[in-house]
Amino acid sequence: MAITSLSLTGKAKASIMKINEKTTPLSTLRISFNLKSFINTLKIWFLIIPLFTLDAKEPTILMLKNSHGNFLQEFQVAPHYSFSCKPYGIKTLEELLNSKTNDQKCQKNLEIFYIKHPKLSNLHHKYLHKKSFYHVEYENRSCLVYAKGQVTFSEILLKEGMALVDRDLKNKILKPKFVDIEQNAKDKKKGFFADSELMNCINEN
Repeated sequence: MAITSLSLTGKAKASIMKINEKTTPLSTLRISFNLKSFINTLKIWFLIIPLFTLDAKEPTILMLKNSHGNFLQEFQVAPHYSFSCKPYGIKTLEELLNSKTNDQKCQKNLEIFYIKHPKLSNLHHKYLHKKSFYHVEYENRSCLVYAKGQVTFSEILLKEGMALVDRDLKNKILKPKFVDIEQNAKDKKKGFFADSELMNCINEN
């Protein structure tokens, strides 16, 4: 009986050794898991940090995840992280009429304008395409998006008469350029500059 007992004990030990050979200790699994999580977090922050440190005006290449209109775009930074921002340095038509959301007459004028000018309301579809990559400069919760070579989406909206220069814009290089583009659109009565009803709503704002 003793020999049998010893034999069984030996088999048990052998089985345990085989299990141990194939099994990774729990502590090692935890370290491995934590390390992977840490590396993934680092990867995300290596992508995000340059975005919010663009004081040097170095554009970051970002993928457009979605466009919610001429007034707001959403960019993908990492697999599970995206952010939205408005065009830099301007006030879009939607923003200009933002305080008029309860003004039925102004909202009706906006709807009529968009029915008459569908291409203007969809400029974001023409120049900004989902899953395409763009050079982006992030500043003051807004984005300067290079939509067509060196031409930014902000300039396109100004040129088409779909925005006004933001009065709070302090960029000494871009502001004079933006003001000239806005004035040209106004002189040519482009976009909402040709719609007296909308202009009244904007001037009242």
